[in-house]
Amino acid sequence: DINNLAKEVIRPWIDRCFLSSGFGDSPGHQFCILRNGSWSLPRVRDLPPLPTRVIDVGLKDQDISLRVRKPFFPGDKYEQDPDCAQYLILSYCWGRSNETAKTTKSNIQERMKRIDIGSLPKTIRDAIQLTRALGERYLWVDAVCIIQPVDGDNTDWLAEAPRMYAYYGNALCTIAATGAVDSASGSFIERPAQLFPVVSSALRPWVTTATTETVYIHPSTPLWWNAVVSAPLYKRGWATQERALSPRILHWTEHALYWECSGMRASEYRPGGLTVEESSVHENLQKEVHMNLGSIMKYSRSENLCWAWYRFIERYCWTHFTYSSDKLVALAGIARRINDHHPDQYAAGLWSEKLVEGLAWHTRYYTSGGPQRPATYIAPSWSWASVDAIVKFAVVGVDAWEWSARVIQV
Repeated sequence: DINNLAKEVIRPWIDRCFLSSGFGDSPGHQFCILRNGSWSLPRVRDLPPLPTRVIDVGLKDQDISLRVRKPFFPGDKYEQDPDCAQYLILSYCWGRSNETAKTTKSNIQERMKRIDIGSLPKTIRDAIQLTRALGERYLWVDAVCIIQPVDGDNTDWLAEAPRMYAYYGNALCTIAATGAVDSASGSFIERPAQLFPVVSSALRPWVTTATTETVYIHPSTPLWWNAVVSAPLYKRGWATQERALSPRILHWTEHALYWECSGMRASEYRPGGLTVEESSVHENLQKEVHMNLGSIMKYSRSENLCWAWYRFIERYCWTHFTYSSDKLVALAGIARRINDHHPDQYAAGLWSEKLVEGLAWHTRYYTSGGPQRPATYIAPSWSWASVDAIVKFAVVGVDAWEWSARVIQV
């Protein structure tokens, strides 16, 4: 029952993380609140500004609609502005079943009055149901809340794309349809029925010790890598930014519900937290396909940041984009957030302070016919982003290099 799960498992996860962030009473959660950067709007009573548009989910069985945030003007009394509120945000694979979700210039006026919830794909309907179950009112979904390009008119997308880093960073929680291959699959994936209830079993210890000990056998659950990192969602390039920028994430997989924040990883089977073996802790960036942005923020030395960034790019190149031109766009929010904490010039996927190291890349794997140059310009030829291929950086995995080159100008 989603209502019981929301009340007994999910809400305690959110409260434990959100209420502990920044106050030091719960170790590890100090990185769970990441303030938005240069595209910033003031917070009201520590509530974030709403995105330009959100879905107002209302109450059970009520109509839903698009809510447009009022514009902010100098001199506004922000403390009285109602457009600062908590909201949830959805990360999912579109697939070919997302056409009915799209807001366009032709239907936006109607959707501001009412959205036919039955016309939306199952993944979005599930997210609406969960938002209601958690007692929240607002949900952001890209296809619904951004006016989709029609006949080459992508004006709204160009305006909203740079703001997505703030949208994900400010959200109370990200609902990730991690195990769904498209928007028709749904977040709440049906699992194989179990003939008998699953319980932990106590065994007598084989070795007698001075103290009384009991050995327990717990039901096996999939490793974090298999359940989350290798899931369909994180083969999608845009999901990299969405995961990296989200302070709190609910991963809905085919095996179980998982929780992720900078302070803890947990599952519905182990709500108190996963073991190191189960979670492949996020400080171990060389084993992660996607980084947790909080881990990057902890690096104070540029060498460590450089190593983590280029290792991340190596893994990022394994993801897929419908349009190669999105490759750097989907990284922009991450780079912007890192630059807020580590000021440096960002250039086509590289950092100027460690530009020489960033130039030492080569293609590693490719599908067929060698690495491909995109038909349209994406990045300078010296950037890893200029080719559609898996890349490898010489600096990654090596303790020390002596560089004879120096950067004159970027």
